[in-house]
Amino acid sequence: HMRAADLLVSQGMFVRAGQQIARVGNEGDSTGPHLHFEVWTSPGRFGGAPIDPKPLLVGAANPPTGTIDPATGTFYGVDISNHQGNFDIAATKREGFSFMAAKCTEGDFFKDSFWPRNRDLMQQHFPGMFCGYHFARNSDPITAQVANLKAHLGDPSIPVMLDYEDPNTPGSGANMRGLVDAINSAGLRVCAIYLPRWYWQGHMGSPPLNDLPPLWNSHYVTASGFASVIYPGSGFAGWKDYTPGAPVEILQFSDKGRVAGKLVDVNAYEGTLDELRTLFSGAPGELSVDDRVLDFWLQLLGPGGAGWPQLNNRSVIDALAEIGMHHGVPGMTPPPAGAAAASLPATTADRARDVFDQIRGPDGTGWNQLGSRSLVDAIAAIAHQLQVPGY
Repeated sequence: HMRAADLLVSQGMFVRAGQQIARVGNEGDSTGPHLHFEVWTSPGRFGGAPIDPKPLLVGAANPPTGTIDPATGTFYGVDISNHQGNFDIAATKREGFSFMAAKCTEGDFFKDSFWPRNRDLMQQHFPGMFCGYHFARNSDPITAQVANLKAHLGDPSIPVMLDYEDPNTPGSGANMRGLVDAINSAGLRVCAIYLPRWYWQGHMGSPPLNDLPPLWNSHYVTASGFASVIYPGSGFAGWKDYTPGAPVEILQFSDKGRVAGKLVDVNAYEGTLDELRTLFSGAPGELSVDDRVLDFWLQLLGPGGAGWPQLNNRSVIDALAEIGMHHGVPGMTPPPAGAAAASLPATTADRARDVFDQIRGPDGTGWNQLGSRSLVDAIAAIAHQLQVPGY
């Protein structure tokens, strides 16, 4: 069961045992690897006669099994900008990508109009595993560039990737370090530097790279297609250290990776999930406070604030109101029709206030549709109405 875009073979190809022929899963919800097939006499399904396939399976080996550690290996990511428009970030997550980056600003003048939208969706689908990037313009004053970045980033806790590859003005180690220091001094955090090797060598004179944030290189393969198929592996030349002590942490290996129906930049990280999380959020092994607050917000209001499909596109509060009204709980009234349609606040503090309101009601006074009850009291009232012992 799959989408047509996930088929990796075409009619007439010879398929060998063990070859991957498709990506299983419908919208990310896999039923597990399995195969449906039919056998027909010539000329095929239209005009031929069906043949029972069971005899063909006698003695056939089952696919090999083994233990897979999802926390260690190769993790793939995508970087986007306004050039991709309303890129489908939810589909990117469903397709198995682990991290993302999106353009925020450029120089001291440009603000990517898609950044607020991309930021909010990445916070929803890639919490703690994304960054905004600033494209440096070497002729623009550093202070003005940082001011532009900080004004448009929206949330200072979001890590920043410095994209240092201005083709119009030669770069320098001093200028690049000055940008890193200024961004960090402004209360932001540079999590990585996108510095293509060709630019470092040909436009900067190969300056030392010690004591800098992790390096993000670009070195493209010629193929296009799914990231996991065209990725050349950990022995690829793009992974070679720039200098001793300056390894490549993330590799952009193609600008023609097929993701969410489009060809975009795709990247790889080799290591553990904890190490990757540390690179972006600085929180190895556990979610940061920001990520936990975001998770509470999403659990209460649903993906994108639009309610949960399994709750008839309602938030937890509105679903409880509907359940309580159905069972005749005094004071419970119909919730607003349709989706919750709440907007994800830009900061953790505002999300925390939303979480408080969802649990206690606006200003802590309960919810009208719950009969002026809090979330906890509403659950207790419904249980009491249903004569659950102890309520």
